[in-house]
Order: sequence, then structure tokens, then C-alpha cells
Amino acid sequence: MTGRVALIGVPGLEWSDLDPSRTPNLWKLAGEAGSASLSTRAVPPPDRGITCPMAGWLTISAGQRSGTPGRGCPATPRPQRNGEGASVPGWAALAAYQSETGYDAQLGMLGQSVIDGGGKVAAIGPGAAVAAADKAGNITTYADSAEALPDLSPYHLIVQDISPLADAWLRQPLDEYGVPTPMSAATRRQAAAQADRQIGTLLSRLPAGTTTLVAGISDVTPNAHLHVALATGPAPTTALPQAGRSPNPASTTTQVQSPAGTTDQSHNSASTIAQKPSSAGTADQNHGSADAYRHGHLTATSTRQDALVTITDLTATAIGALGLEPPRQVVGHVWENGGPAPATTAETVAELADADLASQVLREVRGPFFAVFVSVQLLFYAFAALALRRRRKSPSNGAHSPADGRPTAQDRLTDTHLMNAKPAKRATADAKPAESAATDAKPIENAAVKAEPVEGAATDAKPVESAAVKAEPAETEAVGIERAETPAVEATSAETAGDVAGESRLLSVVQVVAVVSGAIAVSTFLAQLVPWWSLPMPMAGVIGTILGIAVLISGVAFGGPWRTHVLGPLTVVAGVTSVALLADVMTGSTLQVNAVTGYEPVTGGRFYGFSNIAFAVYATGTILGLAGIAHWLLGRGAPRLVTLLVCAAYGGLAVFADGWPAWGADFGGVPAFVIGLAVFLIMLAGRRVSVVKLLLVAFAGAALIGAIAFFDWLRPAAQRTHLGNFVQQIIDGQALTVVGRKFGAMIGVTVGNWSLTLLSVVALAFLFLVLDRPSRWGASALGQAYALAPPLRAGLFGALTCAFIGFLINDSGIAIPAMALTMAVPLALAASVRALQLSRPTTPERPSEPAAPTERPGA
Repeated sequence: MTGRVALIGVPGLEWSDLDPSRTPNLWKLAGEAGSASLSTRAVPPPDRGITCPMAGWLTISAGQRSGTPGRGCPATPRPQRNGEGASVPGWAALAAYQSETGYDAQLGMLGQSVIDGGGKVAAIGPGAAVAAADKAGNITTYADSAEALPDLSPYHLIVQDISPLADAWLRQPLDEYGVPTPMSAATRRQAAAQADRQIGTLLSRLPAGTTTLVAGISDVTPNAHLHVALATGPAPTTALPQAGRSPNPASTTTQVQSPAGTTDQSHNSASTIAQKPSSAGTADQNHGSADAYRHGHLTATSTRQDALVTITDLTATAIGALGLEPPRQVVGHVWENGGPAPATTAETVAELADADLASQVLREVRGPFFAVFVSVQLLFYAFAALALRRRRKSPSNGAHSPADGRPTAQDRLTDTHLMNAKPAKRATADAKPAESAATDAKPIENAAVKAEPVEGAATDAKPVESAAVKAEPAETEAVGIERAETPAVEATSAETAGDVAGESRLLSVVQVVAVVSGAIAVSTFLAQLVPWWSLPMPMAGVIGTILGIAVLISGVAFGGPWRTHVLGPLTVVAGVTSVALLADVMTGSTLQVNAVTGYEPVTGGRFYGFSNIAFAVYATGTILGLAGIAHWLLGRGAPRLVTLLVCAAYGGLAVFADGWPAWGADFGGVPAFVIGLAVFLIMLAGRRVSVVKLLLVAFAGAALIGAIAFFDWLRPAAQRTHLGNFVQQIIDGQALTVVGRKFGAMIGVTVGNWSLTLLSVVALAFLFLVLDRPSRWGASALGQAYALAPPLRAGLFGALTCAFIGFLINDSGIAIPAMALTMAVPLALAASVRALQLSRPTTPERPSEPAAPTERPGA
């Protein structure tokens, strides 16, 4: 054993408590030490998502999230003295209770590791006794104050409980949940000053060369906060590759943050809500731990974010700084030197205080934001359903230019030409066979059609002729269904009759709003590029920022020649979604940290990679985007095999990014993504989707994520992500505990978030009972979109399959299909509206009269 560690726990200490005159010792330390925000998430009391002081101390003891039975926050028990040592009252009951929390924490890992390594442990204060006790709850040396230990040099691990903030809070009246109410600002300032004096006393008596760790280990407020983390002195000598950083299994898979704000769960100072990614998080370089902690940001493998560490990391750091190997039961990772901090102490403190402020703002706006979001979505579906049923007639009296968003004769022919660029057979699920209006008619004289190819068609294609010229019905290949005749998609010139659906201004409004709605999901992440949280009215700020970005994306969707195609706007929005989230996860996941649909450090559900909500949006955007690309390639005359290879190549990259430990590290997303992508590719190839094929694909998806997890497990324990840790949990027989916890979280989110369940049901009802329902115009709106853009069917079914499988195997439950449908259904609506604008009504014609009998020759 080498070195000496002083672990100073200050329950409730936040960065906003630091002041140069009131807390001079902490202020000086912040200017010299490595600093970060500390996520203290442990096992919260019932109905309150906070970490009580006792739970914080227990978590440090175990290196795993721990808690106490019963309601509220109990006071830390005073140790029972036994000569120089002491024991923690009720230790056996506390240890037994941890098996009921879903984490199965093993208390006493910190103290026992030091003792087993031949070291001596000293605890100062009741909380310190809890943290430093061995597996039996005993402490070799215990003192009530630092002054009671005249010489600290014999001890390898010194733990002190600096409790003025916690003591002041626990004296407050209790709320209905048994949690103390907030203390006054004056009381808090006084307690912080007292805590600083106690810290100064210990710092002045520590032997030279001591590694000093200061941590605000719990909350002392009714709401969760980020807390102080400081480290100075010699750092652990083990250098950990940053490229493999990942959250610990407890923090990534067990605290579920739902979009509606129900919890079962920064790029410059004072101006950003997102944490900075570690500078080595996306490269093969290695900060590791240098000889000593320097002034700058701290980071850890468990978060991959500069200036962000977790409470379970504190245990691993203390053990590692003594030259010991943390046991497997300790799920955290050592604190390491990260990126540079601001030059001055004041800027450093302000930056870290702002990170906590940002989390508080997010907590306040997330619930109301999703209430507004769900309500607007439901109202829009009702409006769109009404618009589709009440398309008004508005006869055309002239040609329209493509710029006005209303279809010309050429526009109506564009997607028909793309569909028929290569003869094939085709079917729609709900349309009756139909023949050309006049198979023996003479060609229509239309200069616009005869003179040059239709705008938007393939550049090497021949000029499109009117459907009336066809001697036989156009055929196209079936996409995932039986072959059948396609409904005729007729086009006329602008000088003839106007298309009723195409002339409807109401439908044009529906199309635009649908595209904006489809862009909302990715905009919730891109909004992190704008400091909306710093505005005087954050709620209005976040809504305005997200809506503004969605409008910008929609402007691109309608700003080019692709706007005239059925899948043009859909492809742009889906493509932006997929590429933006792919780039984000490859560069540190900063767009997801503290996003309204992402994860937040305070709750500690996840710190990097793909959250379940981001996965749902990413996978849906990828599959729908590939459907649009496939339609474009086929329309350009590309062979179907080439189209399939292009889609499979990008889809494979997307799946790899989702599961690779250094990027997405998404265990449950990979099987769902593989199955959804496979359904899309099978249907795109014109093949049937059978149960046998689905089972084979599901096996392939499970094998893929299993291989990734096994590869991760082969690395040293300190470098593993939660994927490799899960393999170890299977070996140790703890896998069922993890699976049970995730299943319980899935049920809780699904049952608890009734608004998301309602949104999912309404979205599915709108898709299949409104869009896919035949109307007085003949084929359904969605059926006409399928007719003009066959890959849409494959993309839509692939995305829905992915969302459904994700719902079954991830702990976010209904939140996954809810967010997927939030994107997929509006974009399918936009494509359907465009199909209506490009096609004429296909109401059945009056049956012809029976042919008159004729005489046979020679009769």
C-alpha cells in the first residue's frame, strides 16, 4: 500500500456555497485543486428523488448506490465507542436492507479494502464511521473531532464528516414525505462558514503528500442538486484509456428519466447547460492520472464529461490513490485530470455553480414542456383528421409554379415517373385493381410534357408521357407484400381540370405543420447549442428555441427541388435527425446532457452515449431517412441490389454507433435496431417478412450485442463499460437483479406516464384509422403515398417494429414508442398529403352495362 488519503465529506455542500470571504479555505482549494460537479444519486427515500446524508455515507462505504429503509432522511447514528475504535449501530440491518434496493450493495467495501491491504483507517464523526467501517461495521480508530487525533501520520485512510449543513437541515420541520423543509439563506451561509472552518482545521494538520478529496456527498434540500468535488495531491497511478469511458452500470441502467419528467429514476462558464465532453472521450489519447491532481476539471470513466464525476467514483478514487485495486463490487471509477478550468477561482466556481443552476432550470421546465408538447400533438392529430375528411373543392383556373407549394401537372407526374422509371410489379394494401383511363387513346398534346423531362425526375430519364398514353397499366415491384395491381395514378395538365386535393390550402397547412412536428424531436437536442436556460423566462425560452430550430429544419425540407417529391421533406428531416445524433454520440454526447428529452446529471440515470429516448429518435430517423434515400436511388435507375447495399451500409454504421462502448454503449437498443433495420431491408427487397426471418434477425441482434459486451468484458475491469460489467454480473449471478430492476422501471414508466401512453395510442389510431383508411377519394392517403413512394411502407414498418421491440426490452417503456411515433407519424402524414396533391380522386366509376349479345358468324 502506498500513499495517504483524506476523504472529507460535506453533506449538502454546493458550489454556490463557496465565497472568498465566508469560505476562504474552500475558495483557496478551488483555485488550486481539480474541480467538478458531483452527482450524488443514491437510493432515494420514497416519493423524493434526493440523496439523504446517511444514504450518501452508505454509498461511499459500498462503492454502489445504497439507502436506508423507511420514509424521509434519518439522522446518522452515533457510533458505539469501544476503546479507540467504535461500531455502527444497526449495521447488520442496514447491510441486509441493501438487497431490497435493486442494487445489492455490499457495505464496508471501502474500509475493508484498506484493512485487507494492510492499511490503518481513522474516522472522524458519525458519517465518517459509516463510510470507513469494515464489512462488520467496525472502525479501528474513531474520534468525534480532528483535534482528538493528535497525529494523523499513522493512518492511510482518514475520513471526516463535516456536518454543519446537514445538522442545520435536519433540524428543520418535516414535509409530508418526512423530508426536512429548506433552511433559510442566512442559516445556510452560517453553516457553510462553520463547515469551512472545520475543513481548514483538518487541512492544516494533514501530513505532506496526502491525497485530499472533498465532496458534497448528499443533498440537504427537498430537491436534488449537483455538489462540490475537489481533489488535490497525488493522484491514482493507474492511467485509464479515455476512449473507453462509460457510465457505471448502476448509473446507466437503473435510473430512468422519462420525457414527461417522471423519475424512477457546458462549453463556457455561466452560459451552457451541457457538460463538456472529456477531451479524450472521442480519441485514443490518454489523460490518465498524472503524478498529481492539477488545477483544472476532474473527469472519470463513469461520465466521460469534463467537470462531472459521481459519488460512487469517490470510493474507487480513495482506494486507487492508496495503490489498491478497487474490488468488483465498487462500480465507480477513479477521478482523473480532465480539461482546463477557467483561469480564476471566481470563474471556476461560477461555471460549476451554473451547471447546477442549469439542472434546476431543466427540472422545472421538463414537466410543463412535455405537457404542452403532448397536448399540441393531440390537437394537431385532430386537426389533421378533420382536414383529411373535409378537403374543399377549389377548381383550378391556371397553372401554378412550384414555388407556391401547389402542384402543377409536371409535379403530379414527377413521383409517378420516379416510380415507373424501371418497369416492375406493385401492389398497395388497400386499393382495388384499376386500369388506365384510356389504354387505346391517342397521346395527349401537352407541350410541357413533350418538350422536356419533368422537373425532379432522373436526369437521364426519358420524357414522361401522360398516363393516358399507356397501353397497359404501370407495374412496380411489391414492397414486402403479395403482388397485386396498383391503382391508377392519373395526371392532367394545368390547363385541364384542377386536382381537388392538390388545391386545398388546408392540406398545404397540414403538410407544413406535419414536417415541423416531425422535426421537433431532433430539435430538442439541437436546442442545447443555444443558451435558452439563461433567458428570464426559461419555459418560453426552451419552447421558442426548439420551435425555431424545427422551423429552420423544415425550411431546408421545403427549400430545394426535393420539396416536390412525396418523400422529399421526410428525407431531409429524418436525415438531419440521424446524422446530428450520430455525430453527437461520436463526439461526447453533449447534445443529450440536460436536454429536455435527454439525461441530466442530477438524476444520474446516464451520463453519455445514447439514452433510450435519443435512441428512439435516432433509430426512427435513420430508417425513415434510408427509405427516402432508397426511393431516390431507385428513381434514378439504380439497381435494387445497389440500393439495398447502400442502405445496409449506413444502417450497419448506425447500429454499430449505437452499441459500440466508446460511442453509444446502448445495450437494449442494438437488438431492437437490428430487427427494425432488417424488416426495412427485407421489405425493400420485395420479400415477405416471416416469423422465421424475424427470429433469425433477433438472434443476430442478440449475438451482436453479446459479442460487443464480451469484447468489453475482456478489457481490464477498470476500463469496462456497463456492457462488460453486465457480463461479469452474469458470471457472478447478479444479472437477474439488474434485469428485474430494469423490468420494474419499464412497468413504472409505462403505467406512470399516462400522457405518453395516450399519445402513443392516439398516434397509432391516427396512422391506421385515419391515414390508412380508404376514403371517398378511393385509396387511403397513406396508400397513395405507398403507391408513389413504395419504400415508405418498408421504412414505416421498420421504424415501428424497432420502436415496439425497444419498448419491450428497455427500461424506458412507453417512452420509446411515444418518441418514435412523434417523429414517424407526422412525417408519414406529410408524405400522404403530398401524395394527395399529386394524384386525382380514384372513386370507383359506375359499372358498365352488360354487353349486348352478338350473333356468332354463320348463325
